[in-house]
Amino acid sequence: MRSILLSSVLWVLGGCANAEVRIDPAGALLAKAGGSPVVFVLGAVHDFHEKESFGYSYSDLSDQIVAMQPNLVCGEVTVEDHQGAREAMYPWEIAVVEKAAELAGAKFWPADWRPDLASMQTVAIEKEMSPEEKKAFSAVYSDFMPKLMASGRGSFEFWHSKETQAQVRAIHDRMIHLGTEAAAGFWETRNQIIVKRCLRKALETGAQRVLFVFGAEHKYVIEDYVRRFYGIEPQAVVRLAPHGNRAMESSVLERWSRNRDGIARLVAEHRLPEDLERQFSKTADRLSATIEAKGLAR
Repeated sequence: MRSILLSSVLWVLGGCANAEVRIDPAGALLAKAGGSPVVFVLGAVHDFHEKESFGYSYSDLSDQIVAMQPNLVCGEVTVEDHQGAREAMYPWEIAVVEKAAELAGAKFWPADWRPDLASMQTVAIEKEMSPEEKKAFSAVYSDFMPKLMASGRGSFEFWHSKETQAQVRAIHDRMIHLGTEAAAGFWETRNQIIVKRCLRKALETGAQRVLFVFGAEHKYVIEDYVRRFYGIEPQAVVRLAPHGNRAMESSVLERWSRNRDGIARLVAEHRLPEDLERQFSKTADRLSATIEAKGLAR
């Protein structure tokens, strides 16, 4: 199962130019257009929404979004891959998030950014690491889950606490240090563009309650850039809906089915390296299990 913690490793290491997105003039325009919006950053936990022991189901995520009453919901998928053949390679909760936005009467906007996969320098970065660095990098998250289990708090409360976000920041700083400047360039640029895309859409639509829904490891950095580039203080996120575990709507299940079938087409139509083909096949199998369970945590 794709861990929210370990899945961030690939994207933190993915390389791109270490260029900073400059302050967006939309920040000043937002103020002129009737005041800055209220901004929230809600952390999702990817596959852990399917683990009953974590107490943060897909239906919890959906109910929380609706209860927050956003006008605009920005999610973790790119415009290019939104509802496309590669959408299954993004966090599966995107279908839940977009449906919840619809239920809340909000606009959904795909705000993620990824570089061309062919340009990613992951292999080169790994080659630059010494054996000691590789070992330290692999172990960087080793004590994180025990901290969650020992905290006595539910997964939602744990991930949205200041203490946890400070720990995630420290872990990412360590990963970037081990993974060279290319890693910092990707992680920083990706999140800057996420913020820029979302708040530009807020300006375009006049949204006054803006909700980012990204993996919980993004929370601290998205909040940093909302403050830094737009002068907006993100609001604290507290649980507004009681824990539940209901089946997902038929439209969500149908979208997951399309995504699973899209993976099968990618494998059939392209000659992929064996390890990548195995990864895609495992993803399709896991998605089939999620569909069979109707998105229930189990």
